[in-house]
Amino acid sequence: MKRSLSNKERRQLGIKSKNAHIQSYKDFEVIVVDGKPLFLVIEGKTLPSLHNPQIELPSIEVDKGAVPFILKGAKVLRPGIVDIGNFNKGDSVVVKYQGVPIAIGIALVGSEEAREMEKGAVIKTVHYKGDALWKGTF
Repeated sequence: MKRSLSNKERRQLGIKSKNAHIQSYKDFEVIVVDGKPLFLVIEGKTLPSLHNPQIELPSIEVDKGAVPFILKGAKVLRPGIVDIGNFNKGDSVVVKYQGVPIAIGIALVGSEEAREMEKGAVIKTVHYKGDALWKGTF
């Protein structure tokens, strides 16, 4: 399903282009602007995609060993995290490796709880470099 964005939706997201629409993808929606998927709408929350140059989300930093798994859509597990920003359970979080965004996810636990964990899932990955949204084949 695909529909145009209203003027109100464009204003709320700061989208100036008239070439913007929203379409279904997997179990969420994608806002496409000038052919690029710039936003994801998941459970009523709008968050930037990795194509959006203005990613302003809390972040976590992962080690090299975690990267191949995350780039296949795996959850981010506590042992692979080297730095944790501040976020609450359910918040959108950007996953970085060496300071570069590699995935966007939803926090399964808050940052305080994550810092105390030794193992377990911290972030549910919803979009990552190399997926259909990244490749533009959705």
